[in-house]
Amino acid sequence: MAALKEREESYPTSVGYSFAIPHGKCNSVSESGIAFARLTNEIEWDEDEEVKYVFMIAVSEENASNEHLEILIKLSKSILDDEFREKLEKTNSKSDILEILNRYTA
Repeated sequence: MAALKEREESYPTSVGYSFAIPHGKCNSVSESGIAFARLTNEIEWDEDEEVKYVFMIAVSEENASNEHLEILIKLSKSILDDEFREKLEKTNSKSDILEILNRYTA
């Protein structure tokens, strides 16, 4: 969490379309992962952006360079896709969310 906070303080990770992608690199991360949250109500992420969808990326320092960028690029491209955003908004099933993420970011 400290790595996420540090990264967020240097530059907010809101990316538009009500999405944010907080991310950080840390030696205590043994396996890279993504967490997703769809908030009930939008929150102020920074002074200029309201956020309802949050993807959190955690990667180890060792895997940070390539893996970190690959995940960010895939998520960023997906967020630009109207269908991706619509599907995430409409589904309430964890398994459907995983299927959507696998389809768009694989």
